[in-house]
Amino acid sequence: MLTRRLLLAAALPLPLLLILTPAVARSEEAPRRFMMENAATGDVVTDDILLSKISLVFFGYTHCPDVCPTSLLQVAAVIRELGPDSARLQPVFVTVDPVRDTADVMREYVKSFGESFVPLRGPAAYTEAMAQAFGAKFEIQKPTGDDPTIYSVDHTAAIIMTGPDGSILKRFTYNTEPATMVRDVREALQSLPPA
Repeated sequence: MLTRRLLLAAALPLPLLLILTPAVARSEEAPRRFMMENAATGDVVTDDILLSKISLVFFGYTHCPDVCPTSLLQVAAVIRELGPDSARLQPVFVTVDPVRDTADVMREYVKSFGESFVPLRGPAAYTEAMAQAFGAKFEIQKPTGDDPTIYSVDHTAAIIMTGPDGSILKRFTYNTEPATMVRDVREALQSLPPA
């Protein structure tokens, strides 16, 4: 939801915004700060969307040929396996390619994996800041052919589980078995108050 605080923050240049944001130690236990667009709703959101729930956060891009769809299918499998408990889990897909991944593209892409996915996008500087805050890395490769819109993006393939305070609880490496993820997510869900 867009609040007065967000409107003021959105008017600030990113370097000034980062200076005015309270400093947070960059440990696995510390919450991560960010401000992005929810591509599904058009709302500006902050790290507050991670509070009071368990989230699975993945950084990738919609043109990714293999790692991204495989990882998002893993998250979808976890959601299915959790059954009713999945209502307390928030899957988040953050694009590292905001030029090609418009809000419309993101919105349609995540529908392939489930209605509960939250698609986040933002300007390059905001994307870089969020990725850095979560310890994710990416590098856009230069196009090799005549078409400047055809390129790949190297990126971290981990799925990051955050706790109800926004802190990082665990990093699931690429191709972690969904059963392992389900076990760890169920354990994390026990930290939440009863629904």
